[in-house]
Amino acid sequence: VEVAALGAGAGELLARLASLFPDLPVVAFGSHGDARVVAPLLASSEVHAFVPRPVAPDAARDAFDSAFRRNAALVRNAELRRTAA
Repeated sequence: VEVAALGAGAGELLARLASLFPDLPVVAFGSHGDARVVAPLLASSEVHAFVPRPVAPDAARDAFDSAFRRNAALVRNAELRRTAA
């Protein structure tokens, strides 16, 4: 998701996206200034990776790989908590 394209409500929209589709790994792209909007969402795992522009192809691939691994771990941990309860 391109942070700048979402405008002033980018943080809220990204958080809403994460709540609607919790199994969808979210990767945000943007300027270094956009990082402060995304940082709290990274900390809460609502966004799985942030890639600053300009984006090198290897950095984008690594971000997607990381986001999918992180999301899979979060889903697995949630399932373990449910079965342990």
